[in-house]
Amino acid sequence: MNAADKTRWGIVFLAVAAGIAGGLQVGKVPPALPALRDSLDLGLIAGGLVHSMFNAVSALLGIMAGITADRMGHRTGALAGVLFMAGGSLLGWMSVDGTSLIAARFFEGIGFVLVIVAAPSLIVEATTPGQQRVALGLWGTYMPTGMTLVLITAPLILAGTGWRGLWLANGIVLAVFAVIFALGTRGIGRRPAESSTVGESLRDVGTTVSRLGPWLLAACFGVYTTQWMALTAWMPTFLIDDVGFGTGAAAGFTAAMVFVNIFGNLLGTWLLHRGVPRWVLLLCAFIIMGSTALGVFSGAIGSGAKLVLALLFSGLGGILPPSILSGVPVHSPSLALVGTTNGVIVQGANVGTFAGPPLLAALVGAMGGWQQASWLMPLMGCIGIGLALALRAEERRL
Repeated sequence: MNAADKTRWGIVFLAVAAGIAGGLQVGKVPPALPALRDSLDLGLIAGGLVHSMFNAVSALLGIMAGITADRMGHRTGALAGVLFMAGGSLLGWMSVDGTSLIAARFFEGIGFVLVIVAAPSLIVEATTPGQQRVALGLWGTYMPTGMTLVLITAPLILAGTGWRGLWLANGIVLAVFAVIFALGTRGIGRRPAESSTVGESLRDVGTTVSRLGPWLLAACFGVYTTQWMALTAWMPTFLIDDVGFGTGAAAGFTAAMVFVNIFGNLLGTWLLHRGVPRWVLLLCAFIIMGSTALGVFSGAIGSGAKLVLALLFSGLGGILPPSILSGVPVHSPSLALVGTTNGVIVQGANVGTFAGPPLLAALVGAMGGWQQASWLMPLMGCIGIGLALALRAEERRL
């Protein structure tokens, strides 16, 4: 067996590490937001923009980033993304007001979306077909891993150097990692897509978006992130208001809730490797998320049971990302267009990430409480069940 017939696990782990670095940039804002608002005199809207700029960029530019990664080559695209995030974090460190910080987060967002469309494409290039599900399952852990790491380390950095120290530390880590990534991924990288004109690129995009599969995967991811981000974003507030937790305990439990999502990703990877059909995993995960979230908000369930249900919601919900991502090579028109297919899925995922927290907040405010707004979660679960069944029908046609 020659080298081309073997999975290059070192490159897989570097690609996953690039995603984790992106997860750090997503997760660094919430613990720093109070200090940011005090330091830069940010209002609630400006503070929300600092947090949501990542998701807005990804929701708007996912397909464009996928096209760019396919054209420049997936290794180059991922490396450019890491450098953009490094530069954006360093610009944020030097920000003098809210406008400059939001602009810096825009650059970070461009880097993030480049990484999350190019890195899984690079993983597909580095793996044999029989091991792609395992490798893409590992990729699915990037967000909860990155967010957990920053939730643990950020308070220590903030206590010592403030929010600027957190941004500077991230910029330095990303710059160093860019060098490691560049050196460690030499010798791989599919030639950029052969399309050399704008017209040919648009034709390739048309080929991708005309397929139903990528849109079904994107919709599944969007339903998942709507639920997961809504509950994790508001869990500290819910625990303080409804369960009676203190601020520290609420933050600690939320970090644990994010952390257990990693194990769900690994479980989903293992089940895929054992041959469980993708649509079955999606179906079961959507049922679990919808029902456990309903229990979390129920007035008839005790506080201890609510905490258990919240952990089950996040942990078993983690089955969804590897199940969805493993479908990318299946539904991509060709290996050269995996980045564009990822771009479609990234847009769907980030629409949910962007919409979930404010949607839940609006419902809670309009309906007068958490329990009254809890129907959102089973509704999203039912939509997810329909999408899983539609994906089953689509994959039977392939």
